[in-house]
Amino acid sequence: MTEPKIPPLNAAIVGAAITPVGVWPEETTFGLAARALSEALDDAGLERAQLDGFVWNLGRPSGEDYDAMVAGLDLRTRFVTQFWTHGRFTGSAVLAAATAVTMGLADYVVCLGGTKRRAGGGPSAAAYGTPPYGDVAGYGMTSFVHDAALAFQSYLAQHGADRDRLADVVLAARDHATRNDSAWLRDPLTLDDYLASPLIVEPLRRLDCFPFGPTGSPQNDYGACVIVGRGDLARGLDHTPVHIVGGQGVQGGRQEAYFGLPGLGLFGQTEAAFAPGPWDRHAYRQAGMEASDVDLFYTYDCFASLVWMALERYGHCPPGEASSWATRERIGPGGSFPVNTNGGLLSQGHTAGWGHMVELTRQLRHEAGDRQVAGASVAQWGAVFGDALLFTNDEERVPR
Repeated sequence: MTEPKIPPLNAAIVGAAITPVGVWPEETTFGLAARALSEALDDAGLERAQLDGFVWNLGRPSGEDYDAMVAGLDLRTRFVTQFWTHGRFTGSAVLAAATAVTMGLADYVVCLGGTKRRAGGGPSAAAYGTPPYGDVAGYGMTSFVHDAALAFQSYLAQHGADRDRLADVVLAARDHATRNDSAWLRDPLTLDDYLASPLIVEPLRRLDCFPFGPTGSPQNDYGACVIVGRGDLARGLDHTPVHIVGGQGVQGGRQEAYFGLPGLGLFGQTEAAFAPGPWDRHAYRQAGMEASDVDLFYTYDCFASLVWMALERYGHCPPGEASSWATRERIGPGGSFPVNTNGGLLSQGHTAGWGHMVELTRQLRHEAGDRQVAGASVAQWGAVFGDALLFTNDEERVPR
């Protein structure tokens, strides 16, 4: 049977900005977000009154809800949606904005994220009452690292991979961050530094994990904004449009494993091995592309092991082979397949994926300075949770 044609998106990133990532005691969540919005407006060359959509990635329990933010930012919108705070929803937030402008629900949608570090590190999984994730317990070890570590243990047992090859992911991320003025962690790392890093939850070392506090929440502050506009309107602005040409959402179900590939979870999973399925290719089909068309790859890397799993989920290397495929030379600066050129969550700091969105925008505009990837034309956001987006600066690649 012939697969049905997927309607094209008519959306592009027209403005993007991120504050420096670090610890800013004098700042507030609202202040960081407002600063990022103002800088993104300047970047886009738009007036605040032209913004008629709002997607918020910092709802309760960690931030103000959308109504307070829209009023405080002096916006008048005809489309609004919000997600509760988690990096899992970065791709979905941008996809919601792209869908809204494609459907004519708005012309320009503000996608806004940010985090203000809290004393004590923030809420643990237990603080939510009912566990919010399929595999995270509401008692015992409640830091998110335990789930990632156990999924990674299953992966290593299944494929016989060398866990210390994960050093390539961590060192490549730091290599990228040393070139990024907005990154929090910029001191160079060596292999000896990595191997001396203590185990947090075996087999994950401290340097395999994003900088987090005792309850598992980020320890850095930031504000970030991406403005998504209709593709036809974007062509009339000053910057090269970064067209959003393919998308798919977070996947769910019994087999999905939080912080792991399908089948690697702790409780209800029954699959023994993972292979990419048709749902993992939806964004490629919508864009009319293949994995081989991607020049730059961005993924949610709060734990280094997720980079291996995301590369496999989207067909950039065969299942079980990421440990030998994702070398520092290949995915780091100057490599043939750069990953997280901003330094990722591992080194830029925990920006819930928004730093990645700002970075890929700058790369596809060829505005990334010393870390610019020559000739970059197609970028992919592909998270271990199943959500993916494809972006291009090439008008000939934009489906009509």
